[in-house]
Amino acid sequence: MRFSIFPKETYTIELKTPKDLLINELSRKVEYGDSSRIWFNRNDKIFVGYIQGEKFDISLKTNYRNSFKPRITLEIIEINNSTELKIVYQLETITKVVMVIFIVLLVFIQSMLLYFNMDRIIKGESFQSLFPLGMLFFLFVLSRMGFYMSMGQSDTVLYRLLLMVDRKYSGTYKSSFRRK
Repeated sequence: MRFSIFPKETYTIELKTPKDLLINELSRKVEYGDSSRIWFNRNDKIFVGYIQGEKFDISLKTNYRNSFKPRITLEIIEINNSTELKIVYQLETITKVVMVIFIVLLVFIQSMLLYFNMDRIIKGESFQSLFPLGMLFFLFVLSRMGFYMSMGQSDTVLYRLLLMVDRKYSGTYKSSFRRK
């Protein structure tokens, strides 16, 4: 596993459902617009975002604000007799920008504290100078917890929706749904 500042997950799903039917079914569950809304609309839409042809840029519709909620990018590709979905979960751009600013600020403060207090740190007198390093670690843990918990919730909802669509159009209870 590769370490990254920002959490990101990518995987592929293969379905037997025709591409046009899958796009139509998924489009019915997407409320067009931005995820940052003031009033919560209680309609049957599960996701909020945008659709551009075979690409979906969506996020799970929730009635609370989570800055680490992943943005889901779906790309639907037809291959032979099956449909392939490339799914990417990643943080919103504004969240990445705020995190970078916060990280740069903490690294600058930490380097200044280390530069001016190195002799006291070596003697064991001034461990509070390592506080920004602890904050940086806390930021990484918090961002991953928020991201992966929300991703799990989004992934479960998306998985159930795709399973329902695949069962509906395949005509059997046993699904052809397969994760790569």
